[in-house]
Amino acid sequence: DYQNLGFGTEAWVARAKFAFDYLKADKLFNGFFEFNKRSKKMQEKIGYTIVGEKLRHNPSLKMDVKEILTVLTKQDFEKFYSKQDCVVIIKK
Repeated sequence: DYQNLGFGTEAWVARAKFAFDYLKADKLFNGFFEFNKRSKKMQEKIGYTIVGEKLRHNPSLKMDVKEILTVLTKQDFEKFYSKQDCVVIIKK
């Protein structure tokens, strides 16, 4: 019921802002299972790029599935974020 409402993207944007602005990270590494097209679309939307793949055990499916590995650089994220009308507030 909550898919396609932007909640996932909003959470991922906040996480990336925190990592880049407060933790001073240069890159974020992530991934998605190959059948999860929505996760792929959301990650690519905010600037993640595919860098590889590996087999990973999926406990809910009780089998190994292909995980697509992704990376988000600060530069690629800033390209996405600069186009958005959003504000992330993080209290210290």
